Amino acid sequence: MPPPPSGLEVAGEESQADLRLLCVDAYELVAQKLPAEDLPSLRLVSKQWYHAANKAVRLFGKPGFFSKSQLAHLHLAAQKFSGLSTLDLTFLPLHNTSPYVKMLMPLTSLQNISMYYLAAQKADGWALLQQQKCLTTFRAVCLEYGAEAGIQDPFVLKVASLCTLVSLDMSLSSRVTDTGLRSLSCLTNLMSLELPVSKYEASFSANSLSVFTALTRLTFLSLRGWPVNDVDVNTLTCVTSLQHLGLSECEHLTCLCFMPLLQFPNLNTVEIVRGDDWMTDAIVTMFEFLRPSIKLVL
Repeated sequence: MPPPPSGLEVAGEESQADLRLLCVDAYELVAQKLPAEDLPSLRLVSKQWYHAANKAVRLFGKPGFFSKSQLAHLHLAAQKFSGLSTLDLTFLPLHNTSPYVKMLMPLTSLQNISMYYLAAQKADGWALLQQQKCLTTFRAVCLEYGAEAGIQDPFVLKVASLCTLVSLDMSLSSRVTDTGLRSLSCLTNLMSLELPVSKYEASFSANSLSVFTALTRLTFLSLRGWPVNDVDVNTLTCVTSLQHLGLSECEHLTCLCFMPLLQFPNLNTVEIVRGDDWMTDAIVTMFEFLRPSIKLVL
């Protein structure tokens, strides 16, 4: 394992001037005495997650790793960078994240938060979310694959109270019900909504689609893995503001779903990625001829 780098380094391809996402050492945030305006975004990544993720796909650039002893300085960083607007905690250690989240409580002006879904559902994670009065983007990400992995009803009901949200991305458990999903109709400012669910048999039904008719500003909707069929796609045509519709891994769809897709007035991208041969070239050719302005991602 290579030694940790000595300074802050940008994750991914972002430039030093951009600073959109950083893998940083919490101790160095304090030691280098960077002014708050130089650090709009912070991503904390554990060594465990970094090496596990990079075995499969390159997700990060050269990270500034942090150790448990250095995490003791995290509360100092949170106090110093109280004007931070974006915080990504998705790749913190899986177990016992509460001490880290508690250290971040001085942050009250966050606009964008990403968290591992288990941390988000704990009391400390929810408390951190609740105290952000200008929160516009929230992601609760699940990195496992299983029937019980993901957000469940009690937390969905809580998220429905975050009325300032413009963008929401939650990995759903297959145990989520129609009641939980319908509560999201209160989030009338949403413009982007991603609700991926495990491909295991879901506890909710296509009746939950009615929630989207109340979201009149919605332009981006992803329902990866949902138990929707061709008729349900027709129901979604009521959401006339949609520009992007994601229906990947929706295994109940057939080629007939392309007919209602023609009816969306503002649609410019349809994403229907599946691992089986479920459609014919003729259907795709016909759709592209009738609606050349819509990009198909197959």
